[in-house]
Amino acid sequence: MPVRYALKDTVDEVIYETALVTVGRFRCPPQHHLFHDSGPASHHCFVFPREPVYIRHEGASEFLADPSVVTFYNRGARYRRRALSPRGDRGEWFGLAPRVFRERAEPFMLHARPSPLSAYALQRRLVGAIEDGGTDDLLVEETVVRLLGELFRPLPARPASAGGADFAAHAREILALRFRERLTLEQLAAAVGVSVFRLCREMKRHSGMTLHGYRQQLRLRAALEPLACPRTDLLELALELGFSSHSHFTEAFRRAYGQPPSAFRSARIR
Repeated sequence: MPVRYALKDTVDEVIYETALVTVGRFRCPPQHHLFHDSGPASHHCFVFPREPVYIRHEGASEFLADPSVVTFYNRGARYRRRALSPRGDRGEWFGLAPRVFRERAEPFMLHARPSPLSAYALQRRLVGAIEDGGTDDLLVEETVVRLLGELFRPLPARPASAGGADFAAHAREILALRFRERLTLEQLAAAVGVSVFRLCREMKRHSGMTLHGYRQQLRLRAALEPLACPRTDLLELALELGFSSHSHFTEAFRRAYGQPPSAFRSARIR
């Protein structure tokens, strides 16, 4: 049922809860006293980040959590954040009761993986439906379980390579903060400190995406929240996100989500 209560100070808020699933919203600026360590995870949950932030789980390497990935936490897991965006850490999280996973005490064996555009769009629609009051327990539970299924589809194998991972990570970091800008390949390569050829090769090898494809995904994901507002002007939104025109934005959006922005705005989760 729709609820509103804070879990940790004012930065972590539950917006919907049933006996099986919990949906929450996390908003924590870098200066907040809970930013670096907000305590152990309260649920087995997966999170769709809205801002780029570095996460380090106990005993694991630090990784960049940005809108192109989904992150996973087992209940009681401890982790720390390191700021990248001046907006801190923002995202929606989806928790599941332990019985969903039956005998597995720690259901999530990985900390992050790429999130398909379809899953990112579905969770935005679900959150929008919750905020509008246009949902019920069965719909929310079914959609959260469906999301989990989408996230654990097999990923295409990528060739392993030790060299170049830092270059790809640096490029992702720059684009995660500056995806609205029309950065050129030469500008990106100069910022990373490698040749344009090396940067293109390492980005594809270590992320499975081109630089343009990664930036496009960030732009298209950032479009979904303002689209929920009926007063949002599509041309202004397109230009603000870095698209050259309304038609460019509409075509990119249609290719990614299977419908134009105007249809997405009026669609309901069902």
